Amino acid sequence: MILVADIGGTKTLLALADGTLRAQRRHENDTYPTFIALLDDYLEQVRGERFESACLAVAGPVEARTSRLTNRVQWVLSEEALYAQA
Repeated sequence: MILVADIGGTKTLLALADGTLRAQRRHENDTYPTFIALLDDYLEQVRGERFESACLAVAGPVEARTSRLTNRVQWVLSEEALYAQA
């Protein structure tokens, strides 16, 4: 299973993919202090399904496998944190 996400400043779109998109959800980012908190909520909504890999579109630069969103600077996305959730 692949986690796919479009992570912007105001909203995040998430889905799981296994050849087709499943469990598509839209989340308002102001509701969550971090992306990991949002991801935890999403995974709970989809009954704890796990993912093996991820493809994320982020609204900000990526350096050293880490991204800080341009319009949501308190959100830091890192490969390490995502592995902990997989």
